[in-house]
Amino acid sequence: MAADTFPEEGLGAYLDGVGVIIIFSLPTVAAVKGTVSRALADGPFLHPGQAKRSLDRARSWIDYAAIATVEETAAMIPNDATIVTCSYSGTVIEACAAAVEGGKTLRAIVLRSKVDEIAYGEHMAGRLLLAGVAAEVYPDDADLTALGPITMGLVGADRIEPNSALVNGTPTSLLAGHLQEIAPLYVAAESFKLDDALQMSPGFERVPSLVIEGYVTDLDLVRSA
Repeated sequence: MAADTFPEEGLGAYLDGVGVIIIFSLPTVAAVKGTVSRALADGPFLHPGQAKRSLDRARSWIDYAAIATVEETAAMIPNDATIVTCSYSGTVIEACAAAVEGGKTLRAIVLRSKVDEIAYGEHMAGRLLLAGVAAEVYPDDADLTALGPITMGLVGADRIEPNSALVNGTPTSLLAGHLQEIAPLYVAAESFKLDDALQMSPGFERVPSLVIEGYVTDLDLVRSA
């Protein structure tokens, strides 16, 4: 929209300024920073047509990364799997839906993930049920060993830090601890969620790479360091 409405003179600087405003409006959301930076990488732009082509390429890349991450995650989920998840992740929901569409049967144990007055896990469980996944909501401190065999933990990501640590919604750290000695924990995250931001938004927490088995991305499965 900015490229459409601003004159050619000064367009590049204007779009850079718009990008900065967008990034700083959500400074801890790596997907915003990564996608905006990718969109402006071909600048400085001298005319609207050049800017639009760059923005279209960035949008195609973003769409590809999202679809590829979902496909990679769906492929690595085994049939008859019991997955434990928490917080809210559209990527995890879409991956589970794709696995079901591919003929797999899935069960999901979803931790309630309540932050303030919002139970994000309940919203996620509702979406999983609509996708054909047998989803059940449990308290965040549920004894996972009492809920039957668990195949894997699977969560999304707000961002992935350079040291392979995960930043994600509460109670991801608690879930990672629960899964120790029970099942591996995987993270489904597009590559544009790599970021070195220092800020931490309320309701989010850092999970060390040592408790993560691997990251499923649009670049394939990446084992955690």
